[in-house]
Amino acid sequence: MNIIGLCNGREDVYNRDGTIGYISSTSFSYVQGLSCQWILHGKPGTLVSLSFTHINISKDLDFIAIYNGTKQQIANFSGSYSGYDLPQMNLTGEVKIVFVTQTDKGEGWSVKYHISSPLNRDKNVLLVTVIVVIAIVAVIISFTFIILAMLKRKRMYNNSMNSDEGLMLVRVNTRREENRIGEGPSAVVYRAVSTNGNVVAVKARRDITSQTEIEEEILFKSSSHPNIVSLLGYAQDGLSRRYLVFEFMQRGDLSWNLRARGGELYWDKRLTIALQICSAIQMLHMYTKPPIYHGNITSENILLDEFCNAKIGGFGTANYCSSSNRTNPEPTLEMAEDIWSFGLLLVELLQGDPIVNRDVYKNLGSLDQINELVGGQECLDRRLEIPNDKIIGLAKFGEIAKWCIGGCCRVEQGSENSPKVVDVLSSLRQVKQLFSSVLV
Repeated sequence: MNIIGLCNGREDVYNRDGTIGYISSTSFSYVQGLSCQWILHGKPGTLVSLSFTHINISKDLDFIAIYNGTKQQIANFSGSYSGYDLPQMNLTGEVKIVFVTQTDKGEGWSVKYHISSPLNRDKNVLLVTVIVVIAIVAVIISFTFIILAMLKRKRMYNNSMNSDEGLMLVRVNTRREENRIGEGPSAVVYRAVSTNGNVVAVKARRDITSQTEIEEEILFKSSSHPNIVSLLGYAQDGLSRRYLVFEFMQRGDLSWNLRARGGELYWDKRLTIALQICSAIQMLHMYTKPPIYHGNITSENILLDEFCNAKIGGFGTANYCSSSNRTNPEPTLEMAEDIWSFGLLLVELLQGDPIVNRDVYKNLGSLDQINELVGGQECLDRRLEIPNDKIIGLAKFGEIAKWCIGGCCRVEQGSENSPKVVDVLSSLRQVKQLFSSVLV
């Protein structure tokens, strides 16, 4: 199903694949005052993927907003995107795309969609009709009871803020050491089993009184990205303490894998991990409104699945950028710190050893200091061979690491040459091309 150049209120989409958007043409002009939405009807919990092919709208005035469901905004795009900048997103269930214009300056946008399990339109219409009829009858018959129920619900809301939403039943034995799969200064992560038999990871905060609302809100907005660990729901113990439940990553964290299985992580796989994590950072910095910074990008917070695909976890220190209300918020110091942390992660991937004390490298300002940290070919992981077709690419890889590490100081000094995540991602893709070109 292709809906291009049409924008008339609400459009319900049930087809499995197609393209939607608004492209100005001789028949459909780009005009001020458009307010349109497309609802992609996927079955609850099933994949809905979006791949934008064109975005060129007036920056900060016109926008495309993405909602998972109909209320929670996941991303907001404004301006011009092309090439590697064009966003790709994996969402679930019902997805809403909203397009609003306040100007007549722009070319429009388009996105290819795939609904893995679309709802049946006829069944959906029948279901809606039945629900409406039942609702009307219920209102007529039970008006008094509804008012009483609303008053009761209000009292319950004051005592518990939707604590049952997303609640899961899990079994975890905290006394068994093998069930403890990760820990940090603020939380411990355990392996657990849900009632449906799936293995999950449960995050238990050390301070049971600490608040998790920001972390949950950020994860809800960002975990649609394929390289950000998925928040599955919540668990609750007998004392009504709330725990976060995540997908279980079979291979554990990157730090342990570099130490114990580094010889199995070949250069191509390490580059793929870098690309995946950089793409996740791009989602946080560019595609969420307001922008989000992670605040703790370390190899301990990079998790690998059974196929060595990497995902960012450890969102306990994540928050919204402090200057997110500015007209042009990039680069913020928080974003620069994420890029600096990512630079150190690249060093770990090159050298094969986790960096124990990252604070030592916090204020590296001179090129000599950074060169000493990153080093040359002699500092590469000795467990791996260095094929001829990888030498130039690995050298470029090291230069990107240096660029990221020095960027934090440049932002503090007000320099405009500090690396942005989109530039870092583009540079890493150049390394991938160099890896693929065989030297003769």
